[in-house]
Amino acid sequence: MLNGKECPILQDSICNWLTGKDDIKLMNRAIEYLLYTDNESVPFGENGPYLILDDFKDIESSYSSLFNTVELKALGQRFAVFHLFSYYYFAGAAHGMYVHNYITYDTELGKIVTLEDILVDPELIRPYIMKSINLKYDYTEEDLFLPDDGIIKIPSVWYFEEGFLHLVYQVYEIASFAQGDIDVPLFYPNDPSAPEYLTPYGKELMEESQAGDPW
Repeated sequence: MLNGKECPILQDSICNWLTGKDDIKLMNRAIEYLLYTDNESVPFGENGPYLILDDFKDIESSYSSLFNTVELKALGQRFAVFHLFSYYYFAGAAHGMYVHNYITYDTELGKIVTLEDILVDPELIRPYIMKSINLKYDYTEEDLFLPDDGIIKIPSVWYFEEGFLHLVYQVYEIASFAQGDIDVPLFYPNDPSAPEYLTPYGKELMEESQAGDPW
């Protein structure tokens, strides 16, 4: 329930993210699937014993592991933002891997908000992505993994926070593992002649993200 309303589409989206399955619609079923299914998607009891581990302490693990978190990052009068985080470690690997995702949910319309909903044209923001990365991380094109044409891609993961549109690049998407994920707020020029990149709907989200904590 969010703002007094049931959210079946939101629940479906989170369950699908957790399990990768379209037929698991209930949160308790999704959690059960995570707890009792191994990394090869074999349910508990179907392919031999499983070892339940609560704490590795200081011992280096020889076992594969996975954990997920779902955090309500922001809740306004109309929109909610969830941060979804996964960490994977496969036994014998040099290091684990992690993935960030965000879901923006419109509680009034009962829909998942997409990047296409908020942008007039994605090409309008492309010239400002690299400039914003440079301002936040001090990276240049030479520090990143860019295509041969040098044009940086527009990521599929995004969210609004404190009046900024954040673009999120996963580990290895445009940078090395040591550089980690790139979470860059889009710094757009305060220039009346600059093209407006947000739809009216996108402006609603940005304005709500600027509001104080409603709690």
